[in-house]
Amino acid sequence: MFGEDCLVVGRKEKEEIGIDANLIPEITKKYCLYVQRRYGGQYWKEPKKQVLAWKRGTSSWNRRKVPLKQIILGIKKGEGVDVLHKNGNPLDCRKENLEVVSSQIGKKRKKKKKLIKRY
Repeated sequence: MFGEDCLVVGRKEKEEIGIDANLIPEITKKYCLYVQRRYGGQYWKEPKKQVLAWKRGTSSWNRRKVPLKQIILGIKKGEGVDVLHKNGNPLDCRKENLEVVSSQIGKKRKKKKKLIKRY
C-alpha cells in the first residue's frame, strides 16, 4: 500500500503504517508502536484507528502513549495545535500527508467529517 515507506505492526492483525523511509530506523530504535482500534459501541461499523507509540524500556504502568504523528512532527501535548491527515488515512504518517492546524480548526474539521459520515 505504501511501498518502501512502510512499517508492518501488529501480532494478530498486521497493519501497514506509512512512515518516511529515513525515519523508520530512528523511530523503531526509540519507540514501540501499535495500532489502537476504537469501535465506539457500534461493532458493525469500521473502527477508528490511531497509531500510538511509547518509549522503549518503560514499564507498563508508566507508559505515556503518544500519537505517532506528533512524534514525527515534534509537537508536544498542550501546544494548542492538532495534526490532521490530509488524505484521511490515520495509518499514513508520512510527513507530506500530515498537516498542522490550530486546535479550533481541527475540531471544526472533525465535526464536519462526522456529519458527512452519518448520512
